[in-house]
Amino acid sequence: KNVSWPVRDVCEVRSEAIIWAVEQLPCLWNLACEDYRDRTKRRQGWSTVSRMLIHDFENKDLTERQRIEKEIQSKWKNIRDCYVRDVRRKNGEGIKSRGKRTREYIHAGLLAFLGTSCVTKPDSVHSSTTDPGNSCDFVLDNTMKPFLDHSAEVNCKWIKQEKLGEKLGIILEKRSPEDDEDSAFFSTLLPTIRNLDPEQKVEFRLEVLQVLRQITTKQPSSPLLFQSENLDIGSNANLSGNMSRNSSNPSKTESSARTNVRQQLPRLCESVISGKPCKYTKKCTSLHSIEEYLMIKPPDIGANCYNFDQRGVCPFSFACRFANAHTSNAKQITKSPNVSYKKTLNANSVPLQIALRKRKYDFGKSDQAVAELSQTLGCMERENLKIDMRELSGKLYLAPLTTLGNLPFRRLCVDFGAEITCSEMGICTKYLNGTSSEWSLLKRHPNEKYFGIQLAGGYPDSMCRAAQIIAENEQIDFIDINCGCPIDLINEKGGGCSLALRSNKLVEVMKTMSKVIGNTPLTLKLRTGIKEGVYIAHQTISKVVEHCPPQLITLHPRSKAQRYTKLADWSYTRQCSEACQNVPFWASGDVLSYTDYYEKLERYPVNGIMIGRGALMKPWIFTEIKECRHWDIAASQRLDYIQRFVNYGLEHWGSDDEGVEKTRRFLLEWLSFACRYIPVGLLEVVPQRMNERPPFYHGRSDLETLLASDQSRDWIKISEMFLGKVPENFLFIPKHNANAYLKIDVSEKIPTAKQ
Repeated sequence: KNVSWPVRDVCEVRSEAIIWAVEQLPCLWNLACEDYRDRTKRRQGWSTVSRMLIHDFENKDLTERQRIEKEIQSKWKNIRDCYVRDVRRKNGEGIKSRGKRTREYIHAGLLAFLGTSCVTKPDSVHSSTTDPGNSCDFVLDNTMKPFLDHSAEVNCKWIKQEKLGEKLGIILEKRSPEDDEDSAFFSTLLPTIRNLDPEQKVEFRLEVLQVLRQITTKQPSSPLLFQSENLDIGSNANLSGNMSRNSSNPSKTESSARTNVRQQLPRLCESVISGKPCKYTKKCTSLHSIEEYLMIKPPDIGANCYNFDQRGVCPFSFACRFANAHTSNAKQITKSPNVSYKKTLNANSVPLQIALRKRKYDFGKSDQAVAELSQTLGCMERENLKIDMRELSGKLYLAPLTTLGNLPFRRLCVDFGAEITCSEMGICTKYLNGTSSEWSLLKRHPNEKYFGIQLAGGYPDSMCRAAQIIAENEQIDFIDINCGCPIDLINEKGGGCSLALRSNKLVEVMKTMSKVIGNTPLTLKLRTGIKEGVYIAHQTISKVVEHCPPQLITLHPRSKAQRYTKLADWSYTRQCSEACQNVPFWASGDVLSYTDYYEKLERYPVNGIMIGRGALMKPWIFTEIKECRHWDIAASQRLDYIQRFVNYGLEHWGSDDEGVEKTRRFLLEWLSFACRYIPVGLLEVVPQRMNERPPFYHGRSDLETLLASDQSRDWIKISEMFLGKVPENFLFIPKHNANAYLKIDVSEKIPTAKQ
């Protein structure tokens, strides 16, 4: 009666409250209860207990609810085990107390409903079936097996095996006739197939495969086309609710969906295109006949191939989804490349990956730097660097953007005026493992004038080695250390925001990296701290500048916990600027127009401003800043820029089926941000603010209204304008949810132009 509940967190839950809640649900502890053997009912029971004890339990997301249920179960097991030991001690069956005085378990009275049958001999357990009053009212799980006789456990196993045997017999009885029927059906076709000509046999097999593909793709068991009407990008709760039918992890569901789509598409072996023998021989699952492939290949998307127009030859040949532009009569057409075409830099990293996997790369320089770490004293000054970062003050800097800061998007921003670009965040350990997907992040287009890479990690040895191999083999202008990533997976391994919290370890990382990267500048990007309102960045900066000053420091004035729910605290930049002393100091956050840019540049002591989400919402923000104007861009122009991104994507990821779907995926990721832009001509007050939720509105044209939609079905429509129809079983779930405002129900009435 004296326990106050529900409470807000599991750590506040009292043991008395857990005991009371469990007592109300016999399915959690009473073997005589029919629902106890039903795992679903027990899971529902624990959900009910959590709902009783935790305030606002239903409104939490799926992951949080599962965590709460797991912790409450763990607490209950501890309570129950203590009671068991207490009962056994009283009966003289437990561990001897060696003369020490032992007290009765404090909750023994509340747990009396469990009885003492859990610690009695097996005979009494089995005899309890005749006497309901002495029934075993206790949860028998793995933790209770040591307290039971082994014969009871064997008996339970025998019963389970008997039931499994009965079920297996039923399944075999049901399957045998079907198997016999299938065998009989195909055996009747064998005489006819053997009498066919070789060409007719090939045609027959292709038709059978095509029919099987159509049937398997229409199975209701793989409903991977996501219904965007129920998808609210700004609400994690809605997203979790939609995904709960398929998987608790949306990213895994989307990954499996992409794998299914990729497996269903016909594939032409690379050996056919290159003319080399197939290295997989008989195990190869791809087609080796161009005629067979062309018969089942989907129709072309368009008449012109961007790769062919730029390079003069398409590397994907007949597998290209625009193959009619450069193939004729089963032959590949070539021409002279475009004058403006430039090859991608840092594209040949396969030998490095192989050397890393075989552990043949020489990291002697890094090992020596780590070994001498304890001997290094005082401040480390670096000279004769390839770039003086002070000369970059005031230049337009595109922030490193995970997933969205890919090479095609960076090229688009460079076209609009971005001068400094940085790769997506790369994990140092993945680089050292030779992971191909991670090494592809280092690719650089020649138009990127100042290009750096961003490394994430938490320890000197791994960060030092990754920096060494990249600086020695890739064409980069600087290396940025990520101390601002808020992702829990990165922070749990010592990287991101947690590295800035461990300033001593950060200094060690920077000292070792500075010794092995030669004349490559080293920069640092961090947030205000971990918790909201607790600022530690100025302390970290002071220590870093004192022992190993970087060539540039960038502050994102938000905390890890804050994310984007509030505006960035730009006033904190003054304190951090003082701590930087002579090191160039940049900042980022909430810049969506040229007025935001120049206002912050004048009011706060910064050498430059990094632009992130503002560039995602409107990449032409760099042009606005250079020309000091609000650009009321037309919807048709925005569509042209989407076409340019698609062309860059097809050149980067490829124009075959896999490349087209990768381009589509990253285009949809970008559109999930671009839809938040409101045209200048529709604004009552200019400029648009990033933290103000866009209202539902009708654009000045149907195309402008379509581009403003936050529904994934409309983004897919836009992608189909350039990349053709999406394949069957297509699924897209936006990876990022960096809103600075709450989303509202899309069913609200959309105001008319007059309203």
